[in-house]
Amino acid sequence: MLPQLYENFQRWSDGGTIWLYSDPHFDDADCKAISAEWPDPEEQIAKINKKVHKGDTLIILGDIGNLDYIKRIKAGYKVLIAGNHDLGLTNYKKTITHETRKIFAKYIDEERHKKDAAIERKSFYTYLYEKYPYAKIDIQEVHEFHSPFHYFYATIDNNLFDEVYGGPLFIGEKILLSHEPVDIPFALNIHGHTHARVGYGFHDLNHFNVCSNTVGFEPQNLSEIIKAGFLKRVETIHRLTIDKASENSIHGRSKAAPEGVII
Repeated sequence: MLPQLYENFQRWSDGGTIWLYSDPHFDDADCKAISAEWPDPEEQIAKINKKVHKGDTLIILGDIGNLDYIKRIKAGYKVLIAGNHDLGLTNYKKTITHETRKIFAKYIDEERHKKDAAIERKSFYTYLYEKYPYAKIDIQEVHEFHSPFHYFYATIDNNLFDEVYGGPLFIGEKILLSHEPVDIPFALNIHGHTHARVGYGFHDLNHFNVCSNTVGFEPQNLSEIIKAGFLKRVETIHRLTIDKASENSIHGRSKAAPEGVII
């Protein structure tokens, strides 16, 4: 358990390690323009799986590329902070929520649709499994008192990510996850998007870049980042607010809170 995380996110470290990685761009042809040494997806997956294991949580901070490769990552729990390239992908359009990860299908009995052969429960499941490999499929057989009287209702979850977020996410008082770098003085912003190994958005006072090519295409251990002291360099919003208030003075005296008010 990492005490630096909000209670709701501490479960990510239950029984394992939290890893951070961004911008794999699986199968994106443009990556060779960024770096001639950009590895093929299989090489990236091998590097990821060398560190990430079944009991671990992997947080990808956007720009996945070909979604099919997510299935090959060993992590037992996967989280996505969507990047600018993720919004147009199948099943990740518009609002990034759990619901957009699901496809709903309904098959009615052959009396109503004689062209549909996959109406028997087993064959219907086989049909869906072949159409949506790796998906988590739940099938319910439904009987109604009105037409259609008998049909199968299926919920298909592509089973790629356990949690999906459409924008920046605070997971602790001093830890902000995002795709693009965010300038915020009271948190360590762990991000991707910036492919340059130096300059803005790399490892400065308030940023830690986990963009794939800047970290050798290896996920970064959140616990190790914390142990390295990156959070110690960051003041909380409470400390910054108090310090700023004490700098504002009237006639050489600091502004004080009204009597009886504690700051």
